[in-house]
Formats: sequence, structure tokens, C-alpha cells
Amino acid sequence: MGTPPPGGLRRTPGQPALQRILVRLSVGLAGHGAPRPTRGRPDPVATTEGAAQRPSPPGLRCALIACPPGDTHDLVPLALSVFLEARGWQVSNLGGGLPAAQIAAAVRAVRPHAVFLTLPMLLLLDDLLAVLGTLRRDHPGLPLVVGGRGARSARDVLERAGARVATDFADGHRLAEAADATPPAADA
Repeated sequence: MGTPPPGGLRRTPGQPALQRILVRLSVGLAGHGAPRPTRGRPDPVATTEGAAQRPSPPGLRCALIACPPGDTHDLVPLALSVFLEARGWQVSNLGGGLPAAQIAAAVRAVRPHAVFLTLPMLLLLDDLLAVLGTLRRDHPGLPLVVGGRGARSARDVLERAGARVATDFADGHRLAEAADATPPAADA
């Protein structure tokens, strides 16, 4: 294996992205620039107000990332935020724990080109289906990309609900880019 270079460990291609994720975790940012607690339920008013201040600018693709209600994981949404930002997307990361109505309100405020949702456990499937139903009803052409271990297990159910199931970040990015969606209208 050899000796590490002077001053530390060998650098790997993923280190810059990991460093950005760790910086965000250490300062408690959720991707949209508004501070929020790293533990416990996020403040939905602060979250959607922060999102509302940044609707999709012309010419820049915008993503909204959220977890289903009941899921409070932060690391995967933060990592996905960094992944998409590195590919030129503007990202609003709502994190987890928001009810479906708050996620829908953020979609109306931000008007993203795609919504990325995580499903780490099948236990949260019903909650995620409620979010998908609301978003599909209010924004029928909006790409809804779902990833995570639970998403792969529930692929058929999620696809029938109108979601695109991603196997990893790159696949999710590809699915969103291929959809070529325009952001929802401001009054949708």
C-alpha cells in the first residue's frame, strides 16, 4: 500500500465534494442558504421562506431536494445537493421532516425543474406516496426523481405513482436532465 504522502493521507477524487458536505454539516446549512437546526424537526416557515426567496432564475436549472415526512436524515440530501451543484444546478434542499403540504408549498415558491426525493426505508413509502400524489396533481409535468434503498425496492409502485426511480446520484441527474421540464408557473 505504501506510505502516505508527507502531511497526510492520499487525496481521492471524491474528497473535494466530501469536504463541501462536511462544511455544510458543520455550519448547519440546508443547501438553500438558510441556517436550520441539524437535529430535530426543521422550522417549516423558515424553510419555505428561504426557498421562496430563490425562484428558478432564467437559464439555470433548479432542483428541490426533500425527504418524505417522518425522515430526518441530512447526509444524503446534502451529498445530492453538492453533486447537483457541481453539475451546474441551483439547489434548494428542504431536508427531512416536512409534511407533504410544506413540500408542495416549496415547489410552488421555488418552481424547480425537477424534484428529488429520498426513500431510505420502505417504512416511509406511504408518506412518500402522499407527497408524490400532491406534486403530481399540482404539477403534472414536473419530473419527480426518487432514490434510495427503499425506492429501488418499491420501483413498480413509485413508477405507477409517476416517479422516476434512480439507482444513484448520476442516474437521478440523468433522469432529470432527460425530462427537459420547464419550471411550474408562478401561480400553479
